[in-house]
Amino acid sequence: MTPEELARRRGLPVATMRSLLAEYQFALTDEMA
Repeated sequence: MTPEELARRRGLPVATMRSLLAEYQFALTDEMA
């Protein structure tokens, strides 16, 4: 499922979903380093 689909399902703006996803991925890569 794409971030766009998730955003639509939850009624969130796609931009919000994208920034949340970016923060999440950044946190994950930060932990692995």
